[in-house]
Amino acid sequence: MRPNADTSRRLRAIADRTGLQLEQILTQLAEQVRMDETGALTVGSSSRTDQKCGAG
Repeated sequence: MRPNADTSRRLRAIADRTGLQLEQILTQLAEQVRMDETGALTVGSSSRTDQKCGAG
């Protein structure tokens, strides 16, 4: 599955701001993703409220 144009632009902007490679950003995101009982994905840490990012 390929990201849409808006998602690609946001990922590239994050990479530019942080100096990280896209693979590094995706790795960090993947380490934080959790799936709830409905199949919805959340990204967050225990120090803040999880952010909903879509449903499965």
